[in-house]
Amino acid sequence: MSGSTFGVINGIIDMLALLTGLWATKVSKIGIIGAIIALVISNPFNDSYALYLSEENENEKEQTNEKAKKKATNALVSQLTTHLMFLIIVILSPNTTVALITSFICSGLLIFGFNLYNKVPINKTGNTIIIISILVGLTYLADNAVYKYLH
Repeated sequence: MSGSTFGVINGIIDMLALLTGLWATKVSKIGIIGAIIALVISNPFNDSYALYLSEENENEKEQTNEKAKKKATNALVSQLTTHLMFLIIVILSPNTTVALITSFICSGLLIFGFNLYNKVPINKTGNTIIIISILVGLTYLADNAVYKYLH
């Protein structure tokens, strides 16, 4: 998997799950913005560094080290860009429901466009969307139960 593919898909899953969970527990828009900023600061850097270490440890050759750096940098840039897209959506949306719906639409378009650009077969694109939908659906169910039973 390329670094940019990792960054985009991981960024989408992170943000859709976060937004869905926060929406399900009735968190305010400002609370969602704060959570996204925390994730934007920590997650892309953490993930790209872990990806770098994983690649570097596979083979200690200098060529692999450069490959690891490139993969990690691509992951960082793509995930950071994806996360910032969601932050902008939430900031510009009038409320959390519109932000969530807009985020789902933009995610679908981003996955479709990214996969089209990278010549990924349509069945793999469909599988990606199904897997993301399942993960986000599970997040909604879990957080909705938390809100219902612990609120």
